[in-house]
Amino acid sequence: MRTGSKNNIRVLLIAVLISVLAFSFWACKKDKEEVEKEDSFGPVFNVGEVIVNLSDVGQARYVKVEVVLELSDEETLKEVEKRTPQIRDIIIEIFSGQTAGNILDQQGKDSIKAEIIKSINLVLGIGEVKEVYFTTIVVQ
Repeated sequence: MRTGSKNNIRVLLIAVLISVLAFSFWACKKDKEEVEKEDSFGPVFNVGEVIVNLSDVGQARYVKVEVVLELSDEETLKEVEKRTPQIRDIIIEIFSGQTAGNILDQQGKDSIKAEIIKSINLVLGIGEVKEVYFTTIVVQ
């Protein structure tokens, strides 16, 4: 082989190697951005503590619960702040129709969370509630 063709092969190999490395770097960066978007935690709004009488028959029972809402974005946070009394009322209405047994059951809690999300999202003009967290829950 001639020296010129050896140099051409080396240059070609180096160019291919650089291209592969650059593409790999770009693909990894793109995957990382997608994972960060999926795993991102939205802004939160602490509704605060709510104390509600339950609908248990023959017993005077209540629940004390602190509710935190995870929201889709900052604009939704502003909307939720404006609608705090309406949101608290929704939460009170939902809990007042529950029994102690339902609240203490995991499926019951999940159902209540889903109902809170659905009901609040119906009244929001901007964005959505992504998740509901009960940071404190006491049934008496």
